[in-house]
Amino acid sequence: MFTIKVRPNPVDDILTVAGLAPGSHLCLIDAAGKVVANVITTHTTQEIDMRALTRAAYILQVLYDNKMVKSVQLIKN
Repeated sequence: MFTIKVRPNPVDDILTVAGLAPGSHLCLIDAAGKVVANVITTHTTQEIDMRALTRAAYILQVLYDNKMVKSVQLIKN
């Protein structure tokens, strides 16, 4: 049903998530478990600005209709 692509990984500035259903929920979580970005999408592609985040590992969770669709570990350069 979903063919979600997350690019680039590792990311320097802007993370692009494609293949989303409008109304998907993107949740970016740091290593301490703190939610650092929370986005409800309105399009099939969404960008997340990661420039202000520290260099570390993050988890991006993609949810649709309150169900986990994809979880991706990201590295922020």
